[in-house]
Amino acid sequence: MTHKYCKHFIITVVIAFLVVFLFLQNNWLQTSRFSYSFKSDSAAPDIRIVHLSDLHSKLFGRNNRRLIARVASLDPHIIVATGDWVDQNTKDSSDAAKTLGELNKLAPVFYSPGNHEYWRGGLQDWQEELAGYGLHMMQNEIETIHIGGIDINILGLDEAIAAPGSDESNELFETLAEKSGVNIVLAHYPENFATLGEDSYENREFNLLFAGHAHGGQIILPFIGGLISPGEGFDPFYYKGLHDGSKIHPSGNVSRMIISRGLGNSIIPQRLFNRPEIVVVEMVTG
Repeated sequence: MTHKYCKHFIITVVIAFLVVFLFLQNNWLQTSRFSYSFKSDSAAPDIRIVHLSDLHSKLFGRNNRRLIARVASLDPHIIVATGDWVDQNTKDSSDAAKTLGELNKLAPVFYSPGNHEYWRGGLQDWQEELAGYGLHMMQNEIETIHIGGIDINILGLDEAIAAPGSDESNELFETLAEKSGVNIVLAHYPENFATLGEDSYENREFNLLFAGHAHGGQIILPFIGGLISPGEGFDPFYYKGLHDGSKIHPSGNVSRMIISRGLGNSIIPQRLFNRPEIVVVEMVTG
């Protein structure tokens, strides 16, 4: 092989590697596992929650079969989705709606909106499409599901209507705190957990808050972390993982947040060192 052909071969291999690498960064699903211990007066089975966020109408295989199969393999009791299931540029949302319908066959789906549901031009058409699959979008309401002798109370926030610190938001959190069992919050914006002073969600009492929106910082640089998020700009702090609140409530409880890195992309089309994420939380009695 001549020097010229050797050079072309190396360039071809490098380009092929980069193409495959970039494709996998956007399409190779990753499962992240967390454990959360909660107090219970009676023996209760472990409760498994799968958290999905920011699909942005992306497809993982035909009809999202790879995503659905991965979630099915986790055998969840509850599935929570924290917004941006469709993208602002989505013309045909039938696949996204059908995916939620298929997931709802695996376990009850609790879904609250993000910003892109609004940016598409309103919620009515999307809500009607979800209704066709027996689903609805939670907008500042609390639903309770009973699992193995434990009440799981889920507050689904629509922060476009009930902004942090507003009377409606405060009343919802107060109502949730009065309920017995495990109290869960679905929000979209993780920065609202601890960057708003007195209005921060960490000052409200609950067990776990699930959020998305940050896309895992889009690009995660080794030894540095997430590069950028829509809520915090460059070098975000709240872009993935588990975060404890700074306030110890009178009950001795500390409110916690788990952020999904999300599944799809929107304005920035490429992820780096930040594969699409499925979050699974094992809730155990302690």
